Amino acid sequence: MTIDEAIDKLNDISIYFIWDPKGEEPYFEKYKTKEKVKFNHYQGIYTNERKDYGFDEVIEAATEIENVKILGKGRLRTKSYAFQIVNPVNKNAIAYKYKPPKDKIQTTLNEIKVSIESSSLIHSVAIIDKQLTSRMSPMSEYPQVVQINFGDKNPIDEECNHIINSFLFELENTYDLKFEFLDYNHPHPGPSFNINDFPREKEFNQLEVIARKISENQLPDYNTQAIELYLNSKHTDNEEIRLMLLYKVFEYFGPIVIKLETQEELAKKLSNPKVNDPDSEYLTSIIELVTKYNKRSNDLGMLKEVFKKCIDLEIIKGELPSYLSKTLRKKTDFTELKTRVAQSLYSTRNSIVHAKSNYESEGNECKAEELSQFNKFLSLAASQLIKWHKCLPKHQR
Repeated sequence: MTIDEAIDKLNDISIYFIWDPKGEEPYFEKYKTKEKVKFNHYQGIYTNERKDYGFDEVIEAATEIENVKILGKGRLRTKSYAFQIVNPVNKNAIAYKYKPPKDKIQTTLNEIKVSIESSSLIHSVAIIDKQLTSRMSPMSEYPQVVQINFGDKNPIDEECNHIINSFLFELENTYDLKFEFLDYNHPHPGPSFNINDFPREKEFNQLEVIARKISENQLPDYNTQAIELYLNSKHTDNEEIRLMLLYKVFEYFGPIVIKLETQEELAKKLSNPKVNDPDSEYLTSIIELVTKYNKRSNDLGMLKEVFKKCIDLEIIKGELPSYLSKTLRKKTDFTELKTRVAQSLYSTRNSIVHAKSNYESEGNECKAEELSQFNKFLSLAASQLIKWHKCLPKHQR
């Protein structure tokens, strides 16, 4: 594809933005004196973001949009890229909006590059191609996107979703960079002028350190279902739905925890010399192990084991809702506290899913006014659980 063919293609897909194609400048136009392409229709607060594009950039963008597919809320893929629109939430992430670090926020998973980009040309022309914008300046309508570059590999929808979700989970839970999903035609309104929201020098400096650390490490290959549930819990305003989504994270890993513990106990039994000449006592111990497994395999039993084995409660105890934190003492038995938390989660979940007329209170449910705080705590616990699972040897996951 030549540069003139590429420009013609991009202008053809942009025609629906222009009121008078004969009287107005085209969207993209080649300079007469230099090998650059200019974009003629920047608008509003983004007028200071004018950028010239190299010929290779424009040709690549025109080639990429031959195969655009929408994957979900604010998410699409092209021939060899995938994108997710995001909006910064906390100050470290907001610092990126105002001043991206010198080192790009990027990493790899299985040799596939994933990064945070500002005003990506390929993404911008893809949303023009699919008519996912109503603004005159889509080139900077969605300032930040997660971008996956598959290179020579063909992108698969499931892999796109997994890498984007893993990257956003890792940014939030390892580097304290919190981004939320945005949808098409609901762009971020632009820079915030609330002085309290504006990052300080500390956040800008921290962002530089974070960017270097991210680029030095591979992206962990987290469990697909768990991180999807976790991220979905972040994008609902209904606290009951949020709790149910977080509950499903614990529920998902419950059988794995029980299986590992049972295998460890069974291995101890099988290492006993009596295995070759079992007596009644030895056989009874095997039966007791099976009985113990069955008892712990119910929903409440699995929740208790998950908290007991996988959650470091001492680190996140400060986020407990008051009805649970009031029992904390200097010499708190955290094993007992984990049991109470698991019981409260189980009862609260039941109070939500069962009809109120049929549900009998256990007395340890989280009250409505503390549900938001309980969810903050559960979110931290779920993050620990997902990371615990990632650290297991592959044959045990």
